[in-house]
Amino acid sequence: MEKWALGLAPGALGLLSLAIPQAGRWLRVARWLAIGLVCLLVGLQIAPESYREIGVLAALPFFLGLLGPTAAERLSGLDHEHEHGEAHHVHHDHAHEHGHGSLTLGFVGLGLHQVFDGLQIGFVHDSLGPQATVAIGLHGAPLVAAFALSCRKAAGTRYALFRGVLLVLLTGVGIGLAGLFPAEAVEPFEPWLAAFVGGVLLHVVVHDA
Repeated sequence: MEKWALGLAPGALGLLSLAIPQAGRWLRVARWLAIGLVCLLVGLQIAPESYREIGVLAALPFFLGLLGPTAAERLSGLDHEHEHGEAHHVHHDHAHEHGHGSLTLGFVGLGLHQVFDGLQIGFVHDSLGPQATVAIGLHGAPLVAAFALSCRKAAGTRYALFRGVLLVLLTGVGIGLAGLFPAEAVEPFEPWLAAFVGGVLLHVVVHDA
């Protein structure tokens, strides 16, 4: 239950931005706090523990997580910045510029992002502990909050709340999918998964910063 509570709570808290006046200003602070927490987690826990478990081989999944998303985006023709544009730049009012079509595209991209966050939480919570789950969840919370604010500007509070709740539920989908794999089957790969997650988190930090 701890994994589910800690994994879903940050996104749910992000929806509180709909009730906070001038929430866009606070989101910048929240985003930088999340970035700092991720950097501490990767530098002080994930990277050292992976190195202790599998040595220099930890560099392979780590750099795959760090560089793989960029390579995949270029090969597929996707624009990473556009995918998260509504979430990262809510103060530019992209919702009004691009309309509902852009919000739908943003929702698909952010929804996949939340599913992947859930998968990471599901796979590494037991090995890295609750602090890793909180760090991953807090990274997604400002994105959920900013996207919800964009939706509210474009289509109202009810629409924004509905989309925001769906994003939180998609995080749960990722956690649930990870839980389909038996613990004994995942355990030998945990150091490799942890190193990969560390690389992905650092990739996200580089893009966010």
